[in-house]
Order: sequence, then structure tokens, then C-alpha cells
Amino acid sequence: MKTQTTFTNDKNTLEFTIGFHDEKKQTGWFEYADIKTGGERVYAEGGLWFDGIELTDYDGVTELRREILEMLDAMGYDVREHLEF
Repeated sequence: MKTQTTFTNDKNTLEFTIGFHDEKKQTGWFEYADIKTGGERVYAEGGLWFDGIELTDYDGVTELRREILEMLDAMGYDVREHLEF
């Protein structure tokens, strides 16, 4: 399973993608890339780990972008621990 969304700012249009390794959806991955380059310019990618619906860990970046967290939240995952208020 793979989910994608796009985000545009003044400089770039980025495509954010989240995928899962199997139907249990307890491990997955994310990436975001520049659409103008056809996805050739990847800004970041990494792994995602879950315990039930709670996001427990990630790698590949120091901090997950808000767009990734919002996508996971919309999919029903608990990401509150990783959101900054």
C-alpha cells in the first residue's frame, strides 16, 4: 500500500509518499521528492515503525516533516508524540 500527496511552495512542488512493507502496516517508509525532476531529486527518505496505531520510531531524518505526520494522522495513526506545538 502506498499513499501520496503533493505540497507546493514558492520554490518547489514536492510529492510526499508513505508506503508499508506488508498488510499488517507495522513497518513502512516515507520519501519526498521534487515533482519537477520527475522524482529524481529526493530530499529525504526513511523508515517508519509502529506499535498498533502509534508511530514509535523513524529513521532517515532528524525530524519528520509536518506533511508526513499529517498524512499518517489522516490514515488513523497516533503521531501526537512527534508533533511540536
